[in-house]
Parts: sequence; structure tokens; C-alpha cells
Amino acid sequence: MTGALKRIEDEVLVFMPESLRRQVAQTLYRLSDQDLMLLSEIRVRSGLHCTLRIAGREITVGDGEPYVVSGEDIERMFNLISANSVHAFEEEIRNGYITVKGGHRIGMAGKTVLEGGRVKTLRHISSFNIRVTHECPGAASQVIPHLIENCRPQSSLIVGPPGSGKTTMLRGISRLLSLGLPEYGVPPLDVGIADERSEIAGCYRGVPQNDVGPRTDVLDGCPKAEGMMLLIRAMSPGVIITDEIGTAEDASACIEASCAGVCVMASAHGAGRGDLANRPSLRRLLAAGAFSRIVFLSSKHAPGTVDEICDGRGRTLVRGPLEGSR
Repeated sequence: MTGALKRIEDEVLVFMPESLRRQVAQTLYRLSDQDLMLLSEIRVRSGLHCTLRIAGREITVGDGEPYVVSGEDIERMFNLISANSVHAFEEEIRNGYITVKGGHRIGMAGKTVLEGGRVKTLRHISSFNIRVTHECPGAASQVIPHLIENCRPQSSLIVGPPGSGKTTMLRGISRLLSLGLPEYGVPPLDVGIADERSEIAGCYRGVPQNDVGPRTDVLDGCPKAEGMMLLIRAMSPGVIITDEIGTAEDASACIEASCAGVCVMASAHGAGRGDLANRPSLRRLLAAGAFSRIVFLSSKHAPGTVDEICDGRGRTLVRGPLEGSR
């Protein structure tokens, strides 16, 4: 059994009822080591087939006949995820996901219960999306030289569609800057991560499950804009990292951090330059000069494919794909 397969069994399949777990395991056993490392999602939907998402491909779970997920499977899986104590996970359920040991994130959908116009909790869960996290030690190694100037990291925006490896890239950047890059004259830096959705560090009970570096402090589950300001005031980071910026509040926090002399590494959804121009908050950030580098990612060859690196004015610095960027 490979290390990747054992990790998935020990940290992910344990939250599935026995019949579903057996079918998923048998499907995983047939995969190559490379596919196991590219497994990004396991979709479990009541009354439908369970599927695996691997580098844009979808594989239906089943030994011979596709396995149909039952309502009982969903109920038992929810009890396993919540350890039969829904109240203990009320805040996470309100946000639509639970982060488990290993940094994997289990999203869920069902009937929303509202209170004062806001989501209070979820009931009658009907589907799960298990986002499988993998350690990628080489992530960002080919990109980081282009994000450094005069021995200092430059504030950078990582842009790409869902599944293109933005979060993995940020995690790699955090690890490298926290360790230091003596070959580029960059000393070890204190890094602060505003991890609103628990995806970068993958904290479980407050402890990062992913390797984000030895000098990294994480604010887990905190709104990005507020988290960035808290980190600046309390932890004095040299670098702030956050995921999926897009609101006016996010933009204001990035600009304020930049004015405070803090390097910001962030990501945003987008399929290219046109998507940046169509989003007011991102246009504002670029116009304010908050980012000196923009990295465009895709999944053309594999998640983490670097298509282009530009400066803050949109001038191309590097044409991709960069070899070994993962």
C-alpha cells in the first residue's frame, strides 16, 4: 500500500459507512500512484453515484456496477463526521464544511435553517464534497524566484479557476518564505495566514495539518479582512497570506497591509486577464498598486500549471508553462 493510499484510508475513508468505504477503497486500489496524488475530491450524493475527481477527470465508484449512495449512507456519514455530536460542530456546519484531521475539508449541502436572515445551521444533509488535501513539497519552487526582487518577496496575486492549484501554491510560498531562501538573499520570515476557510493550513483543533513553515502563525476560520488586520496588529508578520479575495473589504485590507509595509500573497478566482478586469474589487487593487506580481494558473497539464507571470502593470515577465511548478 502506498503512502498516499494509506493516508486517504486513515484520514478520509474513516468517515464513510462500511459499505461505501469498501466500494471507494476498491476503486482507489485500482488507481496509479500519480492519480492518487492528484485526487482532489470525493463526491457523495444521496440517491446518486459516488464519484472521484482526479485532475479534471471524473471516476465513478463501484466494483462492477456503480455504487448508488443511499439516504442511510448519508445519515451515517454525517454522524461519523460530527462524532454524533452536532452541537459541537454547529459553527462549522453553519459555514457548510468541517475540517478534519489531516487538513481535509468536508463540505455539505442540505436544507438551510435561517435565523434573522442568516444561515443558522444545515438540516437534512443530502450530499458531501470531500476536498482531499495533499502535501506537495515542490509547490511554488519554480515560481518563487519570479516573486522576489532586491532580496525581498513582492506582494503577489495568484489567479486561476477552481482546481488550478491556487491554495497549494500559497501553501508552498508560505513554507518557502518561512524557511528562508538564502540563494536569493531572503532571510527566514514571519508569516501570518488568514485562513478563513481552513484550506491553506488545514487546521484541526487549532493545529495546522499542512506544512506551512516553522515561522508561520495561523488565524483559522476568521474572515479574511478582519484576520489580516488582527495579524498585523498582534503578530507583526513580514508576509500575510490569504485565499480567495474578492470583496471590497478584502481589497481594503490588502491595500492597508501594503501601506503598512507588509508583503501580501493572495489568490483570486479567474480564468485570465479578462476576469480580473471584470471584478471591481480586483481592479481597485491593481489600480492601487497593491500587487507587484500576478501569477496566472490553470490545469492545462496538471493542477498548478503556470501560464504566465506579470508585473503589477500587466507586463509579461514569464511565459509558461513552468516546468516542475508543482
